[in-house]
Amino acid sequence: EAWVRWSDYKNHYDNQDEQAQDKYKQKSATNNYQFNWKRWRTSQSTNNTENYLVNERGFDKTFVQRLTASDFIKQGKPRQDRQTKEWQKPAVLFPWHDEKGEVVGLDQQGTEIDFEKYGKRGTQKKVAAGSDSNYGYNFHTGNGADQLLVFESPIDALSYAQQHFPELAHENATFLSLSGTDHQKVLSQLDRMNQLNGHLPNKLVLATDNDLAGFKAADQFSVLQFEGMENIRQVPTKGKDWNDQLKANDPG
Repeated sequence: EAWVRWSDYKNHYDNQDEQAQDKYKQKSATNNYQFNWKRWRTSQSTNNTENYLVNERGFDKTFVQRLTASDFIKQGKPRQDRQTKEWQKPAVLFPWHDEKGEVVGLDQQGTEIDFEKYGKRGTQKKVAAGSDSNYGYNFHTGNGADQLLVFESPIDALSYAQQHFPELAHENATFLSLSGTDHQKVLSQLDRMNQLNGHLPNKLVLATDNDLAGFKAADQFSVLQFEGMENIRQVPTKGKDWNDQLKANDPG
């Protein structure tokens, strides 16, 4: 029944005009460049990463240290700005792992705070060139088979995980970052979970931001009402995203 409904969604997509279909398409890698994790230079030190995540983003230091020790977070190398020639602090790297444990892409979170240069965000955020758009930053508790929790960024996913760790530590939950609002990543992840586990998750938790873009991203799944899988919309109540809620010290 689930796959019948998924086919209905595909038919819905196929019957759209070209302009409408373009909204659903994944963006191809620039110049067909293929991501290669072995080419990335990372630092043995994690001091800058820990300082940024703890002092600027409100994470627990022990939580961050566990993530860096297990390679779910890496620290990049300092780099020189092409325009100003100034040396920038190393970025935090969030590797994307596939089902075999291979790194197939990553998010870069800058730690150099400059509101004049980077606008209201204050830091540079980008996805590495050639990253496999079928994936995103992901991790799981238990075997990850029973729930899929969806976020807009790695930091939001980790913020939620830290706040809800006592209950989720004993459950089988997969966390997925979209690095934006690309709902195609969710469909790919659901497909992988169905193939790996022999069933879809019991819950699809859409934890995108508490803003217009976040609600639009969640609304994409209103047509995906699979038997046995509950769609849940969960939003932070303090601020726009889950990191705002973490810094407000409110689990929500």
